[in-house]
Amino acid sequence: MILFDHITKSFDNKPILNDIELAIEQGELFTFLGPSGCGKTTLLRILAGLESPDQGRVWVDGHDITSIPPEKREISMVFQHYALFPNMNVEKNVAYGLKVRRISRDVIMERTKSLLNLVGMTGFEKRDISQLSGGEQQRIALVRALAVSPKVLLLDEPLSNLDANMRDRMRREIRALQKEVGITTIFVTHDQQEAMTMSDRIAVFHQGRLVQAGHPMHIYNEPVNEFVARFIGESNLVSCQVFPEWFSGVKEMKACIRPNALHIGGRGQVEAQIKVVEFTGSTVMYDCISRQQTIKVSVEHIQGMKPRETGEKVWLSVKDGAVHGLQVNS
Repeated sequence: MILFDHITKSFDNKPILNDIELAIEQGELFTFLGPSGCGKTTLLRILAGLESPDQGRVWVDGHDITSIPPEKREISMVFQHYALFPNMNVEKNVAYGLKVRRISRDVIMERTKSLLNLVGMTGFEKRDISQLSGGEQQRIALVRALAVSPKVLLLDEPLSNLDANMRDRMRREIRALQKEVGITTIFVTHDQQEAMTMSDRIAVFHQGRLVQAGHPMHIYNEPVNEFVARFIGESNLVSCQVFPEWFSGVKEMKACIRPNALHIGGRGQVEAQIKVVEFTGSTVMYDCISRQQTIKVSVEHIQGMKPRETGEKVWLSVKDGAVHGLQVNS
């Protein structure tokens, strides 16, 4: 278990982290999510021992590690650019940490072979790093980090250098590998899709503050404020003054309605006109204008279904329980 106990950090008198309090359970794949400059990587580096907090403590399994040097923390980190040794082949890269720890040669060979097999790279032992694709290099960086049997694995934007197809594949592979090994893992990203699809839980950061933490589905369905609602997926932010019909049972003055929670057709609650139609394959996304505001509506695409047309007038209604009130100053 990892505990960030009121962590504060500034650089050049500029606040980067503001009183972060967060607990991560053993075996979780936990994601720090937020835009560039929000403090997520700084918090990761504080856990790794590469930065020191101005205030607060870091605990792992009940032990205060705040002042412990990085090499004694039993924490491994995979960087955005992998940081593989170009002068070593695959086998030597994976074995490096074990060799530094003066592990016996037989154990090193067995451990290296086992890890390469785990990520489907048996037979790559003698390959130069320059001969590997981006996805293959990432696998090597992962198993090199795992070779020393750390308590915690840290992944700092590890997919940002891959193309879209490879990112999707590696997302699934990292998730499967983490669950198979069972190691507590913290993943840093600005990509909400990566966070939603991979994580047991997510912490959303904004301007150095922890804004919301929880299961991906909880954060998507119940964003705490406007920032989270906009940052996590598509959203319609509506006010009770403009759309009072949708605020039955909602106390807040502003609310989030996800596009897939809206329904087109019949005699709905709000009249609108379709301005844009986008076909994505699995869905049809409509931009509807109502009361001078754009309302996005996502409709599941069924083969043979004829999409509605631009300019068509429609009625919009909201599914029961799908209007989520937002806090104003959180």
